[in-house]
Amino acid sequence: MRKFVISFIIIYAFFTSVFAQDNSQYFQLDPKPYDPAVDVDTDMFISDWHNSLPRSEHGNLIVRDIFTRHKGDDPLKPVEPGAVLNVLTEYAYATLDASYSTTPSKLIGEQKIFYVLEGSGTVTAGMKTEKVFPNVTVLIPEGLEFTVKNTGDTQLTMLIIGEPTYEGFTPLIEMIVKDENKIPISSTTGHWININKILFRRGEGLATIIGISPVWLDPVTMAQPHASRGLGTDVLWYAIEGDIFTLFGKKLYHLKPGMAFKNPSDGKVYHANINVTDKQIKLLWVRTVSPEEFKKLGK
Repeated sequence: MRKFVISFIIIYAFFTSVFAQDNSQYFQLDPKPYDPAVDVDTDMFISDWHNSLPRSEHGNLIVRDIFTRHKGDDPLKPVEPGAVLNVLTEYAYATLDASYSTTPSKLIGEQKIFYVLEGSGTVTAGMKTEKVFPNVTVLIPEGLEFTVKNTGDTQLTMLIIGEPTYEGFTPLIEMIVKDENKIPISSTTGHWININKILFRRGEGLATIIGISPVWLDPVTMAQPHASRGLGTDVLWYAIEGDIFTLFGKKLYHLKPGMAFKNPSDGKVYHANINVTDKQIKLLWVRTVSPEEFKKLGK
């Protein structure tokens, strides 16, 4: 049954894309067979933190990289799997054991966003202390001393997103904490059926990130296949909950929680998340621009 549903959705997406009234390349699927000499190797842009070696950060925080910085001259040809970040300084999964705290730290040359996945704790930055729990997001500005403490009985787990700062950037003077559970739904029709909430957008103390949103898909639905544009930037999707399939380039991937993909943003590699189950699925979407472009956009 699952194979039938997936096949039907993909065939439907193909024909609606090819024969859409909007003929821009942004919405067009490439009918040519996969050619490794021409097409981007999407396998290099898929990663899973479970396959990463642990490292320590801020004292007791155990971090497993999902994506790392790109090396080389061509953003479409990573030298190793997962080495695809063109803008962000970090994109990783982190754990903090029960009763442990990080050491007091200050970020220099970057800012960090912590998206809490499981567990409970507190984050202290400057003179402010806030409770954190699943679906709470914290922005730690550059230069502000902070600590994270696990106050629960189980591991505190988080997604870490690091962004660079630059000359002329003015960081906030205090951390920002947002509770996704209290944020209203902003749209239910993005790319056909994406259900979105906006966590952060440009002008909220960020340096290169122009959007962070949790995205849900209802049962047996598929998002519109489309290509991201902005070569050299980062457009990232992290699987949080549910049994997720993703049409990415000319391949179909089974995206399990803890896995993520980055669209190369060349305007040609399309993607579409698919829900073939009877329950909602959930992902986290992040989009950046280059520091130069961010300066042009202004606040």
